[in-house]
Amino acid sequence: MKCNKILLLVAVLAGLVLSEACAVEIEYLPTKTPLPAPTMVEIPEIPVETTSSATASPEPSATLTPTPTATPEPITFTVGEKDDMFSIALYYGIPLEALKTANPNVNPNAVGVGTVLQIPLTPTPRPTSDPSKPTSQVTGETSPLKLTSAASCHPDAFGGTRCLVLLTNESEELLENPAVGFRLKNPDGSNGAEMIVSAPLNLMPAGVTLPVYAYFPAPVPEGAQVEAWVDSWLPTMPGDERYASVTISKSHIDHENDDQVALVSGELSVATQGKQIGSVWLLAVAYDADGNPLGLRRWEASLPISNPGRIPFETIVYSMAGPIDSVELFAEARLSTP
Repeated sequence: MKCNKILLLVAVLAGLVLSEACAVEIEYLPTKTPLPAPTMVEIPEIPVETTSSATASPEPSATLTPTPTATPEPITFTVGEKDDMFSIALYYGIPLEALKTANPNVNPNAVGVGTVLQIPLTPTPRPTSDPSKPTSQVTGETSPLKLTSAASCHPDAFGGTRCLVLLTNESEELLENPAVGFRLKNPDGSNGAEMIVSAPLNLMPAGVTLPVYAYFPAPVPEGAQVEAWVDSWLPTMPGDERYASVTISKSHIDHENDDQVALVSGELSVATQGKQIGSVWLLAVAYDADGNPLGLRRWEASLPISNPGRIPFETIVYSMAGPIDSVELFAEARLSTP
């Protein structure tokens, strides 16, 4: 088994002192894996999957074997017991919406075993180091948050590019709603697409590093660069009762498919103090041997949660490029507010 890193997030917070630039909180989520391309909006979404808190629902299988056709038409894929449309889209490096569009008669939330899906693209090799892909520059770093890596960018099958940058809270304070700005710089120096993206979790304790994901849809010019900067965050104060203490009580990580896939499972425990749970998130982040982010996935427990002391989770993280060396886990629980 590869080295597993587990970092627990425990947050009991108080009211906010608002800043002029407030980040947009992600309501629904993209993995250091092929991440699905969001629609053409200013802020891309992160992949989220929701499973029952009582019984973990089937997850995508670790190895997807496409059934090729004899013609250049889109290939087909037969759904197995642990497959879903999200994982299949990630495997082929295509946006989830493209897969849904190619299969209009299939319910994406209830894909039956044996369903034959049309894949609107012949699968391409996993991305490797390519001098023509966008490079990254980090600009405008601001305390207390720092960008501690340049964006790691990888092309997708439709000519877009997916980027991950590492954001670190270097202060001694608990921060909320951190956000990062991304800008595509064309080869001639002109500005291209720009977006502000929230971190995959609401909270960043002192010393914690989280990846932030951005997607630039096609066409991305050859030789373009990606600039990144810290955009905004909110301070927190003691006494805030919006969040609950959460513990990753059990965890297990397996690597499959030449370390391109990490299967993550375990249990969470939430101290509710007699209050109703509003959300429980688990974030799994995959890294290569050099500590570069390869992919992420955010899992959400479905509500209501019958047993907050034992919430099972099971999810899969896919690599965007290269073998996964380690997986770091984060958890966050939010209480329902009146």
